[in-house]
Amino acid sequence: MLNLIFDWNAPLGNANARFNEFPTPPPQPGTNPPTISKAWLKATATDPLPVPDNPANWTLVGRDNTKLTAAVGDQIWVRVAGLNVPSNYMGRITILVARDDHGNAAQPWASPFALGGSNPAVPCTIFDTVGPNGVGTPLTASTAAGPWLGALGSIEQGPLQTGNNKFSVVVAATICASDWSGLKTYSHDPDMEVDI
Repeated sequence: MLNLIFDWNAPLGNANARFNEFPTPPPQPGTNPPTISKAWLKATATDPLPVPDNPANWTLVGRDNTKLTAAVGDQIWVRVAGLNVPSNYMGRITILVARDDHGNAAQPWASPFALGGSNPAVPCTIFDTVGPNGVGTPLTASTAAGPWLGALGSIEQGPLQTGNNKFSVVVAATICASDWSGLKTYSHDPDMEVDI
């Protein structure tokens, strides 16, 4: 799970539209994994639905520029959580996946995730909630501190390629109060090389 955290009251992060940084120095053992931003977390159990906010359900894999090693069938989630947010806020989370085409991506397909119900599998490259300036009912946070979860699904695409399978992933969040005041945006592009 890619874990991203924003702070509603952080002047620099808000001015630059950036999620909180991975801590420096790196977190010590025993740090609550869901509190670490720009980090890959791994479920500690085989439960297909680990609780996103339960620290006992997650271990820190590393900063999100760490190569992600995944296998066909592995589930990938994105969690966006907010700090110091009003109780009436809402958000829209948009995730784009594309082939990282810098001349050395081994795979021909743009995403390791498949459109739901497609047979044969067709790559899915956009994941979007509805909300601010979108269509439908806004996605509200489950608690005053979030989070929103984006389930990208299981890695489906193949056949396996020689070399790294490389993808660009951009996560964007549009956050505002329920009266549309205080509109803020955040985005992040983790380095995502997936060894499948």
